[in-house]
Amino acid sequence: MELTKQNFEDFKARLVYWNQGEGAKDHITKNPIFIVQKLERIYGFDSGYSDKSVIVKEDSEFESVEKLFESLDDEQLEKILNNVGCKTTKEFFELTEYCQEEALEAFNYREVYYQEHWLHVCSHFTREAAEAFIQRKKHDYRDLRIYVEAQPYCWEYNSIIKGILDGKIGLIEQPGA
Repeated sequence: MELTKQNFEDFKARLVYWNQGEGAKDHITKNPIFIVQKLERIYGFDSGYSDKSVIVKEDSEFESVEKLFESLDDEQLEKILNNVGCKTTKEFFELTEYCQEEALEAFNYREVYYQEHWLHVCSHFTREAAEAFIQRKKHDYRDLRIYVEAQPYCWEYNSIIKGILDGKIGLIEQPGA
């Protein structure tokens, strides 16, 4: 995006809002930086180290056995149920967890435990810029969020914002542009 007088003034107004105005009350921190983070799952934990799990088979992942069953056609579901002597999914869910796992493993489905971590993607001066990034790039990530962090000791970052807000840093328009 080309920097113009109009979008620079809009940027300054957003900086005022998030650093000195009403927006500062929303994040309850001084010197905010708006960080876009992505959710990353690390798979392969033992059940004693995580209570989060998915059912996997090759490249497919299901949040629960119920979701797996919803994805199967009638014939596939019937094969799994018949393998453990069940006629309905209700009967299947009455089996012990061990029996359910064994039944699914017979068809190469397995339960995998994971932990979640939020990782830094990029940082923005304003929430609007972070939200715009998410709208543009959400198709490239599983889950994105905005995390507001305080930058009280980042003197370069804070000096830039202060300089813009005080008018010491501004847009210099080129003649004829």
